[in-house]
Amino acid sequence: MTEHAKFQPWLDWLDPRYVQTLDRLKTWSAINSGTGNIDGLAQMVDAILPAFAELDAETNIIDLPDGEAVSPGGDILPVRYGKVLHFSKRPQAPVRALLCIHYDTVFGTDSPFQSPRLINDTTLNGPGVADAKGGILTILNALAALERSPFANGIGWDVVLNPDEETGSAGSSPILAERARAADFGMIFEPALADGTLAGARKGSGNFSIRIKGKAAHAGREFYAGRSAMVAAAHCVTALDALNGKTGDATFNIGKIDGGGPVNIVPDTAIVRFNVRVATHDERHSAETGMSAIIDQLNAMDGITADLHGRFGRAPKEMAGKTKALFEWVRDLGNNLDLDISWKATGGCCDGNNLAEAGLPNIDTLGVRGGLIHSDQEFVKLDSLIERAKLSALILMKAGAGELPASFVKRRFKHMMRVRPAIMADLDRLVDLASGASKGLTTLPANRGILETRIADSIIAFESDVDGPGGESYFMVLEDTENGKVAGTCAIYAGVGLSKAFYNYKILKITQYSHELNVTSTSHLLNLANDYQGATEVGTLYLDPEYRKDGNGQLLARSRYLLMGCFASRFSEIVMAEMRGWQDKDGKSPLWEALGSHFFQLPFPDADYISGVGNNQFIADLMPKFPIYIELLPKAAQDVIGKTHDETRPALNLLKKEGFRFSNAVDVFDGGPCVDVRLEDIRTIRHSRLATVRNLVDRNTSTRRHLACTIALKGFQSSWLHMQPINRDTVDLDHSEAAKLGISAGDQIRYVTD
Repeated sequence: MTEHAKFQPWLDWLDPRYVQTLDRLKTWSAINSGTGNIDGLAQMVDAILPAFAELDAETNIIDLPDGEAVSPGGDILPVRYGKVLHFSKRPQAPVRALLCIHYDTVFGTDSPFQSPRLINDTTLNGPGVADAKGGILTILNALAALERSPFANGIGWDVVLNPDEETGSAGSSPILAERARAADFGMIFEPALADGTLAGARKGSGNFSIRIKGKAAHAGREFYAGRSAMVAAAHCVTALDALNGKTGDATFNIGKIDGGGPVNIVPDTAIVRFNVRVATHDERHSAETGMSAIIDQLNAMDGITADLHGRFGRAPKEMAGKTKALFEWVRDLGNNLDLDISWKATGGCCDGNNLAEAGLPNIDTLGVRGGLIHSDQEFVKLDSLIERAKLSALILMKAGAGELPASFVKRRFKHMMRVRPAIMADLDRLVDLASGASKGLTTLPANRGILETRIADSIIAFESDVDGPGGESYFMVLEDTENGKVAGTCAIYAGVGLSKAFYNYKILKITQYSHELNVTSTSHLLNLANDYQGATEVGTLYLDPEYRKDGNGQLLARSRYLLMGCFASRFSEIVMAEMRGWQDKDGKSPLWEALGSHFFQLPFPDADYISGVGNNQFIADLMPKFPIYIELLPKAAQDVIGKTHDETRPALNLLKKEGFRFSNAVDVFDGGPCVDVRLEDIRTIRHSRLATVRNLVDRNTSTRRHLACTIALKGFQSSWLHMQPINRDTVDLDHSEAAKLGISAGDQIRYVTD
């Protein structure tokens, strides 16, 4: 028996399934499941579930929280999504595969393209036949063959079928990322090209809207009193287009401008909608920097405010490392089936980008062969229905037989991470942790005495009986429950600027007009302020580099919001964060060199440190009391006002995902931006819910991970927990994880589903 022959009986078993597969594909194609057609998506769920029942897998139907979209009028409106279907089997197997594809299409209920038709004996034309209902059937057939083979016990698998891929997987991307972290390799069943060529490297993509507000006025009587949002939009479009060609292969495509109205009214609203494509992560960061600069330029226009909505839903997928090795392994397997496997780069993107961003090597065009997708000419080559199922079945059986290259198999960790209040026993480790932190993190100094005071103050805060924000500080740590190691820190300062002023520069804009010269002059000022008096601040976020993976950063950052959600009366209605400002490679701050250095006889790091540990009276004593004209500062200093340090950008991105926005205030020393949000609008708080623990069960019956916390102040703990929601208010938890947080059946928890 040759090496390949041992798999042949179960590959041959697939041949008689052709007729059933074709009939199902025709039936499914006739179901309109455009992304926005919630009823049609539900019909597809009803069709898929009985088909997948033969796999005898754990089945979860997952409701997605509403998304957000900017309406043509500038309002933020909810977006409904369909349901995610998650099938799982043998999660404790030594090798795990993640198989994904979407069941939505681009064809809405108003499309004339609604039903399939045979073009000839080899080609079927119809909505979704290739993209990607044919892919769903490829998954089903491949797994059906695997499950009948003797190799099934060697591999566990998850299938995620999502309802929103065609609009960027905004709702389902957290689920994809969660399952990706648990898998060894990924298989995405987007269609291959008609000749079988796969997509290799893919560009990342983001859809964005810039919402611009001006001031309405009568175009005849009070034209000069108005501030045109459409004119600002024109500046915005020009600036966005100017970014093309300046950031590698990144492209900025302006797709639509909403706004305006009667021509006798100065328009006060405009929405610029655009797509950005990037080939590398560096291009993505450059694009984000460029967009941020444009927002700043718009907000600097007289009477204009602007904010950015949207995100990079797809990170770039580069053909390198394990992803390239996986393609090469599959190419060799294809030779066993007389398939010539090749690939090429594409500017398009799919959920394979999401899996790659989560660190999972994947091939994302294992579906049927077809083409002309997203048009009424979409087709599938019928001989590929079983051909492609055989290829995927062979991949799965080889992996189940222990023949997946060892470099792909992840080391399985049994321990879990938890966030809890800091205690005095943590002091030595916190000193070590602070020693490794950047000098710019002034709220975590490598000073034993200061850290001891921080812990003591936090213990008092967690034990205090207060009803309203005061000077309490809640200092928490991330702990590895396997070895007790403290791997990170975070903090909440309940009410800043109360006992000691919380200084920042508020950016003001003034416009002056000379009738004699017919000249309008707009200037921008830095005005020393204590505007955040009584606000709650989140900060002191630091994670040991060894633990910067597996969602630990999110756990650490978002645990603060769960605590605030549980005990909202202890915190302010406004929550803010002060970000570290930009510095050059030598650690010098251009704003400090141009401004602060003239008033303090201290080097920048010393002044920053003194302020960071809470001794900031010298700011009021020595800083100028009058506004400072930004235009009089050197350009290098002007350029960094509101600009975040490169190392702080990931933390700022986490804050933006929670709803924080630039508040037009900056740090007095380095010009780092201040961002804020209403407590009730924080995403983690808004989407979290209380639930009662019904049962404690084994992990294999609760495979989905959620961010959860205990409902106790002094005993507060949070972690990623595997749980099975029974209904909106009841859950089952994994018993070993629950034990580590001291949770018993009947207890309440607060959790959020990503």
